[in-house]
Amino acid sequence: MHLVSNKMTTNSTDQLDGMNPLQSLVDGTPFSVILSRAVKLKSLQMAEFRSTYDSYPEFYRNTIFSQDDIIHIRTKSFQTQIDYANTLNDEGRDAFKRNEFLQAYAKYELSLSVFRYLHNKNSNWKNEGIKDIDIEEVVYESKNEDEMNAVCSVCLKCYTNIAATALKIERYTVALEACTLALVMDPQNVKALFLRSKARTIPKYSGISDLKLALQDLDKALSINPGNETIR
Repeated sequence: MHLVSNKMTTNSTDQLDGMNPLQSLVDGTPFSVILSRAVKLKSLQMAEFRSTYDSYPEFYRNTIFSQDDIIHIRTKSFQTQIDYANTLNDEGRDAFKRNEFLQAYAKYELSLSVFRYLHNKNSNWKNEGIKDIDIEEVVYESKNEDEMNAVCSVCLKCYTNIAATALKIERYTVALEACTLALVMDPQNVKALFLRSKARTIPKYSGISDLKLALQDLDKALSINPGNETIR
């Protein structure tokens, strides 16, 4: 293979010193372009092995990269876990009030990941890539009804808060997914119904079918809470 720089006029090695390798040409094609194509090809190849993983909402996919402090909290007592999750939710709420929406989103995502997250059983996944066969979804379970009620309450807050924040940063699909998950847990959740209607109608690509579904959500929300002026 013939390698030549697009800035070279001679074969002098002095001209190679300090030259950006990405600016080099390989048979007339910039090396940066070849590298980009290789990365895309590798991504497509890996996608064949992680279609289920890629189908998870963004806030679940991100949990596979959980920080050490979150991993540590998951090993602690339930009370420690619930307190930590609530603290993260409160920090997210405060960030939201300051219009720091990306920070708020991250806090809500972390709060949810205390009790619901994806775990990669392959300890060498960072080198071998993410594959469905290695992924398991972990959901907190307990025979203690009070514990489960507390977990459901936190998760519901996380879902609706993620949705509200996602709308602010124009991640409409994320907002839609979060609301739908909240409604799976609580079909009567007015906030989730209202936010989902917004996630369906705000995007410029919304169509008639989206509007119809949004109106269904609003109608249901009003039937649950007729006096809600926000919905009206």
